[in-house]
Amino acid sequence: METLLPWMRIPWYEIRFESFQDSFGNGLGDISGATRRLDHIADLLGSQLPGRVSPGLGGIVWVTPFYPSPNVDGGYDIANFTAVDPLYGTMDAFDRFCLRAQALNLGVVVDLVLNHSSDRHPWFLRERLGEAAIPGVDRATLGEFYVWRDEQPEDWFRIIFNDSEWSNWSYDRYAIADGGTLCLDAALRRLGERDPAQEWELRERLSPLMSELLWPQIGQGSGREAEVNPHYLARRIDHMSRARPSLQIRSVEVQEELNEILEAVGLPRIGRWYLHRFKTEQPDLNWYNPNVERLMMDVIDFWLDKPGVVGFRADAIPYAYLGEQGDGYEGENHPLTHALLARMRQHIDARHPGKFMVCESNMPPHLLFPYFGTPEAPECHAVYDFTITPAMPWAFMLGHAGPLVTALSEERPPSLGTDRDLLNLYDGVHDEKTLEKVRPEIREALWQFYCKDNPWDPEAEEDPRYRLNLGYRSRTAVWLGNDARRQVLLHGIGIALEGSPLLYYGDEIGMGSLILDDRDGLRLPMHWDDSPNAGFTEGEPFRVMIDSGPYGYLAGVNVAAQRGDPGSLMNILRNLFHLRQCNEALCAGGQRVLRVDNPAVLAFLRYTADHAVLVVGNFSGEAQRATVRLEDTVFDSRPEIALDVEQFTVVRSMFTGHEVPLTPGEPVTVDMELYDVFWMTLE
Repeated sequence: METLLPWMRIPWYEIRFESFQDSFGNGLGDISGATRRLDHIADLLGSQLPGRVSPGLGGIVWVTPFYPSPNVDGGYDIANFTAVDPLYGTMDAFDRFCLRAQALNLGVVVDLVLNHSSDRHPWFLRERLGEAAIPGVDRATLGEFYVWRDEQPEDWFRIIFNDSEWSNWSYDRYAIADGGTLCLDAALRRLGERDPAQEWELRERLSPLMSELLWPQIGQGSGREAEVNPHYLARRIDHMSRARPSLQIRSVEVQEELNEILEAVGLPRIGRWYLHRFKTEQPDLNWYNPNVERLMMDVIDFWLDKPGVVGFRADAIPYAYLGEQGDGYEGENHPLTHALLARMRQHIDARHPGKFMVCESNMPPHLLFPYFGTPEAPECHAVYDFTITPAMPWAFMLGHAGPLVTALSEERPPSLGTDRDLLNLYDGVHDEKTLEKVRPEIREALWQFYCKDNPWDPEAEEDPRYRLNLGYRSRTAVWLGNDARRQVLLHGIGIALEGSPLLYYGDEIGMGSLILDDRDGLRLPMHWDDSPNAGFTEGEPFRVMIDSGPYGYLAGVNVAAQRGDPGSLMNILRNLFHLRQCNEALCAGGQRVLRVDNPAVLAFLRYTADHAVLVVGNFSGEAQRATVRLEDTVFDSRPEIALDVEQFTVVRSMFTGHEVPLTPGEPVTVDMELYDVFWMTLE
């Protein structure tokens, strides 16, 4: 077996602390609760199997953000990059979680949001006041930590959350370009030393504004009307705009006139526009400022220094550098972003050898795979492969494998080799099932098919509430109609693919989803057993749980019930993961997509020089026969590996052990029931 880095080509499991297990009885999942449940993940993935091929880690646990946050965007609006939200526990609890994972041969991957913070982050709160982001450091030296404009900019690049945001720029009434600490009265006196007439004119204009703004606090004619910081005036204007509708227009007029006076006396304007590629409450960090890079490198070091943390997910990294209008990059994938990642890679390899960075970039292949970098300037160690995410539902909808053949051949990167990895999002993640990168007419067809309570029920009507952004919000079991055969086919293909398969918590038991605010319906509490609240909590669950119906924990959609059933979905997936862990070709081999005479059937080889596994799946709702020629290759991911298919004389099922003779040079004929999937070793 070729030497791989210890975290490569192994299964991943994604959890949210809030939704996994409550240990305090307050209805909210926490770190200590998740620590108790790590054994389930280790057993499912087979991280400690004695027959494992890989000498490194046996699995990865990816934890979504658990930092202090107002939770406007599910924790991805971070108010402190190096702390644990008290709702989930303490830093000591997180350290124990990592050490327990390490003992189970699992690595922990944290989510680091490099593109933005929360608008409650101290950096933003201070900067909008015109102060330095770091106390005691001169702001002129430190530079701006966020992207500000004095005038409303044009939206010349796409809006990502296009169903909730009307612009990539928001107006902050409080924001001041620089310190703004000089009071108006002192500024007017200084102006009067040069031009007494202009001072008198401006005081005449200012007097009614001050009366209007300061009357509730000071009182008209007190002589203190102008002895205020401009930021205080901004707060008063904001109060006017909120007090009652009749004052809203007047507040705009007051701010415009006040800004004219401030500019005339040399003080900064009140009110600025800031960039946010996601929600209004998530201002973008200014990576043009080298101090931002320096401090975020410290954040990376903070987490990678922790024992048991083996890497991090670079969230939303394609938007780090905005660029300029007309530069051809449309606000994403800028060359400066790639240069930044090359510096990060160099830093990680030097200071944290053996640990890694995975790129989250929902981009088409020609923009996605460059995030690996080049041999001269390597970037991310791994990338999330979003090409497979829409291809799966598309293939199921059509009843043939064409979209997957395209995703696994034309849209694949050059050879992965042994120094980089793909994270296969065949099952999706915590977000909506993204359809962002398919053609609009295909997206519309997929919406019409899958945006239903049961897409496979011919009587079901489309429900537009399932649509979210440029995708749809339903768990795997739901969009597959709660059909066990379809779910096994999806996982049987996804777990066998080259790279690292990723499973979202609860999908191993076929958990359902609900239509709740944003993505909350995909983040329901985990079902552990059939006790009250599914064993998740002894308190009142923080989010609604599904207790009855086909997705209810009382109906067997829970870990305890499925653990005792050899034919359950969970045990089938457990068997698939364990077979994968003990097979060299599936763990570290190349991948050949094969040409099949039946369009309903997908076939590919996972192989080393002397061993191969043939994976075949039927995406049709009817029985199919397919003829596969092992030498008829559509795409080969590792052409440098010399594989002679004529050396094999037997085809053996990895599921049943049944053997069939194979004549060299002759095709393999496979008879499949609806939605069948087979793994077969060639010997």
